[in-house]
Amino acid sequence: MVGFAPDTGQIAKGGSDILEVMRSHRARITHVHLKDWNGSYAQNENGKEIDRTGYVNYEAIGSGVLPMRQIFDILATPDSFSGWINVELDGTPRVHPAQPRQ
Repeated sequence: MVGFAPDTGQIAKGGSDILEVMRSHRARITHVHLKDWNGSYAQNENGKEIDRTGYVNYEAIGSGVLPMRQIFDILATPDSFSGWINVELDGTPRVHPAQPRQ
């Protein structure tokens, strides 16, 4: 069997329904890259993504738009997920506005 390691934030940001993807491929999920996203698709005049967070529009888990409870419910199905969950927050060179500059 080929395993599946969904990156929740990337899948949602790419336009897919994260819950549908995880339900459809639940039997193959061996590892989860758990990431939340703010739902922003905003782009500047050059077509480049406007990074509102300093983290490529990703947010701390539970602060974005992803349905975290439902994601965990899918993983807690009767066959019991026993893989790893890696919590991620991708960063950019831009300093987050709430952080002091060094």
